[in-house]
Amino acid sequence: MSHASKTALSLVAIFAAIVPGFLLAENPTLPTTTTTSGGSTANPDERIVFIPQVEFVMKTTGIRGENATLECPFFTMNEIVRVTWTRRRLPLEQANERAIVASDGKAHIQNLTRNDRGSYQCTVYVRGGVPIRSKVKLLIQERPTLLVRPAAVKLANAGDSIALHCPNHGRPTPRVVWFKDGVRFNANNERIIQYPNGKLFLFRVGSTDAGNYTCRVRNHHGEVVATTEVIMLESPSIAFLTEPKVAAKGRVTLTCRAMSEGQLGIHWEFASKKLSHKITERVETEPNGLKVVTSSLDLRITGTKRRWDFTCKAKNEHGSVKQSTFIGPY
Repeated sequence: MSHASKTALSLVAIFAAIVPGFLLAENPTLPTTTTTSGGSTANPDERIVFIPQVEFVMKTTGIRGENATLECPFFTMNEIVRVTWTRRRLPLEQANERAIVASDGKAHIQNLTRNDRGSYQCTVYVRGGVPIRSKVKLLIQERPTLLVRPAAVKLANAGDSIALHCPNHGRPTPRVVWFKDGVRFNANNERIIQYPNGKLFLFRVGSTDAGNYTCRVRNHHGEVVATTEVIMLESPSIAFLTEPKVAAKGRVTLTCRAMSEGQLGIHWEFASKKLSHKITERVETEPNGLKVVTSSLDLRITGTKRRWDFTCKAKNEHGSVKQSTFIGPY
């Protein structure tokens, strides 16, 4: 047996061991012919190895929106004549207008979509042998994206429960991590819960919960981030109220000073009824934007043996606060 035939048999034996289903032809030993002056005669010392049709299956991955190149997996010692590609029994370029089969036998698909995932078949035609058919399974993965852009601002009153959304998609499934004011924080405790879909839920929010909340969505193809600012809408506060006056007589002035962001109003109540006379107000705005309202209630006390309770009530669009003082008894 010649050195070339031994080498061919060795390669086939190795290939048969690593490729399931690879078999030699029923009669792998065939006489070759040599040409003499009298014609062709069989040479019993030479053997031809016949490599039958074998089907390979290979997986490859592409990213949605990008381009992919498919290479045909095959094993042959013969000269390649041409390579064709099909998808769902149609020539690839007919089945997909974004596909091109190059002269080197590679298939190129531009701007991948989810519909491009699946099986592709390539056929290698070799000189002096049968075609070799193979399959390539294309998997489509995706960079993380936000399905809906979260709101830039979230308003909340003290004591409210709020949800911050970060709806996302990607392949493989992205991981969502939340940050507050640039610092990663524990999103799973008795008051803050993060759900698998990325939603962040905050119970009973207070002033310390105000800030910038950023969700980072990441897989190994990339990441995307979005930030929502949580602004606490606080009720007004009463900064000053005249202390109770005991044994007061004559003219008495009760003063209430309240402050708040935005609109602010003050009124006085006596016996749960709103007073509307003998009240003066002064409205100021602090450099930081806070509105300060000072309300004065003028009273004339002639003497009494009972206690008179007066209530100052401050109110804005987010809530109200009240505080009481009294006069008497005399």
